Amino acid sequence: MNKKLNKRLLLLMIVILSLLISACSDKGSTNESKKGDESGQNVNETGLPIVDEKIDLTFFANKPAQNEDNDWNDILIWNKYSEDTNINVKWDLQNPDALEEKRNLALGGGDLPDAFFLAQIPNTDLLRYGSQEVFLPLNDLIEKYAPNLTALMDNDPSIRKAITFPDGNIYSMPSLIEEDFLSLRLSARPWINEDWLKELDMEIQKRLESFMST
Repeated sequence: MNKKLNKRLLLLMIVILSLLISACSDKGSTNESKKGDESGQNVNETGLPIVDEKIDLTFFANKPAQNEDNDWNDILIWNKYSEDTNINVKWDLQNPDALEEKRNLALGGGDLPDAFFLAQIPNTDLLRYGSQEVFLPLNDLIEKYAPNLTALMDNDPSIRKAITFPDGNIYSMPSLIEEDFLSLRLSARPWINEDWLKELDMEIQKRLESFMST
């Protein structure tokens, strides 16, 4: 089986499953938009939208320094996901310097978001809070709603082994990167402002030699 995954499709899969997990596992929320979801009647097992009636969720998220000027509550890709899924995410964005402190306060104080995203939660905390039922075991949800990830784990058992804790449960989604997909492994990526190119009447260069020429 080909393990190469387009990073955009992989991200969409992770986000959709994360949203679905949150929608299905909300216990005791007072948010009116979430009531009735625990039965699963509002959730579509396949296709989009994920839920028929719109719901609102809060995500605790680490905001990398390179995204400092971007408000994830109004950004094209997340708006598109919201439109496609019927799930509106309110992003509780955290400065990386304060991430650990804010994360620990949320976990220890019981003021929990619907999901953590890129929050760098240590494995010890995943197991600890998973055993306390703060985090929901994902085993059955992955099996039911994530056929592509399930197929990858069946094809490469090391993936399932790596994300399964000693209690037999899976508490977080894996980040899968194809070894040959070098661009995703680089922390610094070049970006081109197309408006700037149009202003200068220039075209996007398609060969590395063009960037190196003087």
